[in-house]
Amino acid sequence: MDNEKVKRNREYSERAFWTGHYHFLMQALAVASTHCLVWRSVEEGLPFTLKDIFELAKRHDEEHEISEPSFYYVSREGAIGICPGLEYLTQWLFIPMEPGEERDLLLNELRESLREEEAIEEAVNKAITDGLEQEKKSAIYYIMDNGRQEGPFNVQQLKHRHVTADTLVWAKGMSTWVKAGQVSEIMMALSPAEPAAAAASVPQAGTPQTEAPLYYMIGKDNQQTGPHTVDGLLRIGLTPESLVWAEGMSQWVRAADVPLIATAITAATAPPQQAPVPPQGTSAQVRYYMLDRENRQVGPFTIDDLLRAGLKPESLVWAAGMTEWKRASEVPLIAAALRRG
Repeated sequence: MDNEKVKRNREYSERAFWTGHYHFLMQALAVASTHCLVWRSVEEGLPFTLKDIFELAKRHDEEHEISEPSFYYVSREGAIGICPGLEYLTQWLFIPMEPGEERDLLLNELRESLREEEAIEEAVNKAITDGLEQEKKSAIYYIMDNGRQEGPFNVQQLKHRHVTADTLVWAKGMSTWVKAGQVSEIMMALSPAEPAAAAASVPQAGTPQTEAPLYYMIGKDNQQTGPHTVDGLLRIGLTPESLVWAEGMSQWVRAADVPLIATAITAATAPPQQAPVPPQGTSAQVRYYMLDRENRQVGPFTIDDLLRAGLKPESLVWAAGMTEWKRASEVPLIAAALRRG
């Protein structure tokens, strides 16, 4: 908006204040709404609420600027009209709606709409406030970058600072500078490529992999260890809350959120006696039970049945006489069948 138009609009506003003559429909509506909230259009007889005229005024004032000496006028009851220069020649545009059922209904709808808008605005403001509070509660870290101390940064800001597991970090409460890889909060926030770069021993893309994935884990002392098989993780004290990562994963996650590991944890902690005893039969062939992809127990199966059911080397199986669920590749008879294909 150019300076000349700004100056002219200011003059219109000052004139409206002193004379009650309004250059913009929005100015007239602001005054009329102190007397009335529901009107009827004079020309068509249609009902208009405060919100309806507000939207109309926004469009009208932008597209149709009134020319002098005409002006908008508001009556003592809240009627809105346009005058060619003399008040007694007012052409009324909107008049207050007469009392009655229709007016009451429109007023109720308007009030309900305004309450909903206030609730939405309140929810948005609360979300913004909560987000700011959460950011304040987040630990504030300093980092060493090429020998220079930089910061303070919260965890989200560290994601954009090219922090790796070997970057030295410090926060209030720490006795000394430590590697970022030792701080689980930072490891969780590292960019997707960082976990793989955290240790030289992590397999590079394109390196031949075994069928069973190998995992890295953040231990109780916040030290990264690995690579491990799932059984290896269980042997070194893996818990459902331990942070793990493997090639192809975008970030470190809880062990309980990795289906293969979660199944192994469940199987390792389940009492062996809970496994069903297969029905006795005359066949000397061993019958096995298996945990399927949804971690449901199915069976009993012969070995051929297992293969047809989609058995994998890492599938967990059990049979009478076994003290615990084991991976299929650890059961000699099944492992031999898997090799035969």
